[in-house]
Amino acid sequence: MELDQALNRIRELEQETEELRLRLSEMLEFKEQFLQIQKMDSLANLAAGVAHDFNNILQSILGYTQLALLSEKGPDPESFRQIEKIVNRGRQLTDTFLTFGRKRPPALVPLDLNQKIRESLLVLRKSMPKTIRVEVDLSDNLKNIHADTFQLDHMLMNLCSNAKDAMPRGGRLVLKTRNARASRNHPLVPGGVKGEREYALLTVTDTGLGIDPKDIMRIYEPFFTTKARGRGKGLGLAIVYAIVRDHGGFIECTSKVGEGTSFSLYFPAFETAIRSADKPLELEEGLQTQA
Repeated sequence: MELDQALNRIRELEQETEELRLRLSEMLEFKEQFLQIQKMDSLANLAAGVAHDFNNILQSILGYTQLALLSEKGPDPESFRQIEKIVNRGRQLTDTFLTFGRKRPPALVPLDLNQKIRESLLVLRKSMPKTIRVEVDLSDNLKNIHADTFQLDHMLMNLCSNAKDAMPRGGRLVLKTRNARASRNHPLVPGGVKGEREYALLTVTDTGLGIDPKDIMRIYEPFFTTKARGRGKGLGLAIVYAIVRDHGGFIECTSKVGEGTSFSLYFPAFETAIRSADKPLELEEGLQTQA
């Protein structure tokens, strides 16, 4: 009797296991379909954005070409200068998409991230309205990284531009560096990393509007933006994400609506720390470079 009951229970368990297997298979299939839909939506947004931008570029080139040819005094030099600027915009756009598609690897060189920030400070401060205070807090013993200097410039400008747009009434923008460690168990650490790894950490924090929790998972999508129409194309953070990824690093974002947003960018570090002998640019009053 007990044997029959045990056999019946085994059959029931086998049936339940098969049902669970089928449900799991269906769930995995739904997940793949969902991911494919997301991918197609992103590609559709990307294609629409590219078409829109290149259409504007071509229309501008056509307009200035016509102006140059219609000039009674011969070809207008100013029109050709404008055409050159527009062509360069098109070149920057293609460079951006090559970065997205990993078709143009970064030209890596040993780099002092602190020094790169110091060099960028004058331009960054000039690009900000007087209502935004730019502050820095740089580690004395920050470890070296391998980086593409052009891409890091691009990354810093995009992050700071994004922060500026988030503070229409003014506020504080803080750039901070530290040494950090992260284990391979960290959900954002790229695959292939074994054990713990050291990183040079750059944190960019603003006291702006903040990001709605429902939008925070989409902020790195190309052409996704929460800004008003005409205020941005939604490429800035997508470019930042692509650059950090191509440097073997990762990025974290924390935000609270009405209080501000913080981006933490982790770049794989060398073992040797940098002690720059160069005198740093003057920091904002009240801030000191920390060890």
